[in-house]
Amino acid sequence: MEFPEEYLGLALRYLRGEANDSDKDILIHWLEEDPRRKEDFAALSALCKTSYILKSEDERTSRMLSRLNARIDSEEETTTHKRKAGIFRILWMSAASAAAIFIIGIGVHRFGGADAKDCEYTAYSNTSDDVAAIMLDDSTKVWLGTKSSILFNTDARNTERIVKLTGEAYFDVHRDTSRPFIVKTGSLDVRVLGTAFCVEADEISGKVSVLLERGSVRLQSPEGVGLVRLFPDQKAEFDTGTGDLSVEPMGAVPYIVQHYNKVALQQVSLRDIISHIERMYGVRITTHAPVDTTRKYNLNYKRTDNVSELVETVQELTGANLTISGQDNTNID
Repeated sequence: MEFPEEYLGLALRYLRGEANDSDKDILIHWLEEDPRRKEDFAALSALCKTSYILKSEDERTSRMLSRLNARIDSEEETTTHKRKAGIFRILWMSAASAAAIFIIGIGVHRFGGADAKDCEYTAYSNTSDDVAAIMLDDSTKVWLGTKSSILFNTDARNTERIVKLTGEAYFDVHRDTSRPFIVKTGSLDVRVLGTAFCVEADEISGKVSVLLERGSVRLQSPEGVGLVRLFPDQKAEFDTGTGDLSVEPMGAVPYIVQHYNKVALQQVSLRDIISHIERMYGVRITTHAPVDTTRKYNLNYKRTDNVSELVETVQELTGANLTISGQDNTNID
């Protein structure tokens, strides 16, 4: 499906807050005619909402939007039922300073007391309005929700891997049968070996929810008392005020795609982008020419994006010649 030029202009004006009532009516009517248009607009909105500098007349932006439309058209020739996860990706280079959308504060904190040995934690805090992607020391991947933070025990000698969560996050835990992975929220612990799940600790409502995508997790009290074991596509909710615990079926994949699929980086150098991709995808990326480390870019991508397509778009954005190695010795020309 292609965004006709006149409707693309309407969509961009709407996303920049420049659309009048007539523009909005026309756009809404056009979107209502085809559910796929809503999908395209939702993706465009999610990717563009964090920048006020996106302009339809910009040559780089126009080229990337054309590339996006070409991929959509190509996909429709091969399938009419399933839309590929990595299609909707727009990157743009910032020409001016913009509000930070991906800020990870990292620090080392030491906790201890008279009856406990010192324990060192690394702190990650996402102060942005978008999901932040993090790779922990044990190769566990974390997609940290907006205004959320974690403390992670970095000592590999410990028999347990402990994360203290404030807010919400999606965890894809690296399996290690000798060192269980435990997410602590204050009122509820989530204990796993290797699995993928979401945790949300709402301090205002006093409720903690856990949604399991795959594997199994065990919920327990901070004192270690087992409460319940979850299986895929089950959601547990614990009310810290009443002590009530409920479990209900819930599709994990749609929720995770909606809440954690977009990852945003802003005002980062090419070196920062390369380092981030290497950590999150487990590959090595080589540059074949000197890199300008002074230029800063904004990058939005999907958690489910293919690494080759992501690197290809980074090349298009930066002009760099990159080679991927590690997982699949792929040269991107």
